[in-house]
Amino acid sequence: TPILMLTTESSDLMKQAGIADARIDKEGNVVAVRKGSGTGPTIVVDAHIDTVFPIGTDIKVKVKDGIYYGPGLTDDTFGMATMLSMARALNESKIQTLGDIVFLASVGEEGLGNLRGVKTFFGENKNVDAALMLEAFPPGVGGITSTASNRYEVTYQGPGGHSFAAFGLVPSAIHAMGGAIAKINQIQLPKYPRTVYNVGIVKGGTSVNTIAPDAVMQIDIRSDGAKELEQTAKKVLDIVNQSVVDENKRWGTDSLKVSIKLIGARAGGTTPADSIVVQSFLGATRANQIKEVMLIGASTN
Repeated sequence: TPILMLTTESSDLMKQAGIADARIDKEGNVVAVRKGSGTGPTIVVDAHIDTVFPIGTDIKVKVKDGIYYGPGLTDDTFGMATMLSMARALNESKIQTLGDIVFLASVGEEGLGNLRGVKTFFGENKNVDAALMLEAFPPGVGGITSTASNRYEVTYQGPGGHSFAAFGLVPSAIHAMGGAIAKINQIQLPKYPRTVYNVGIVKGGTSVNTIAPDAVMQIDIRSDGAKELEQTAKKVLDIVNQSVVDENKRWGTDSLKVSIKLIGARAGGTTPADSIVVQSFLGATRANQIKEVMLIGASTN
């Protein structure tokens, strides 16, 4: 499968970088351990190897005139390349660390993967002292990521019927969903912490002359603040539930139902700009004469 090919290639790259102890775990992550002297903390360095492109997309990196090209380079092939460079630099410099460094090439970061790779790894490995997650950003943009998200799949189901013969007798799953989307789009969001919503997928119905018996939408809600995420999610779901009440009331029935399924949940929060981890990050960029980066929120491992 494409995932197995990616993990096998990643495992081979780890070994080529000088880490012989590389394995593929049950979730498909590649886990490579560079042993320390045994007197220091265990540190995980992670980069995800899945991309947002459909199965079948040629994601092989190509080089032309010294420039690298390919789908997914900034998300997150660059992170993987950085991690391999770190391993090679440590080995070629013959640096012996006190603690073990676990190089992790993880799966399931994108889309509905719901961070399954790192969730499985950290669920099974409780002895980790710290972690560095590598996520590439376009040139000139970067920061310490912190965005939380909840994703929902909302399914409307009703009896359906002929658009002429059954009009006025049965509710429409699509009409109810459309009304919900229109009201979701009127939600007022806080400017800080940054909070957003998006209905990314809609589908349903059987034909142009059928009152839709079913409709499905997927909703993505994100925020740099946990409280704001919770509040926005409640508003969205309240609108969804009310849309069924309104559609049934319009036609004097209770035949339309809705079910809500949580299909993704990512924790998050905001790290103060004056904290030592943020200031160390900014200091490192200045020391390497890198343009000052923006401290922005994003969603990653």
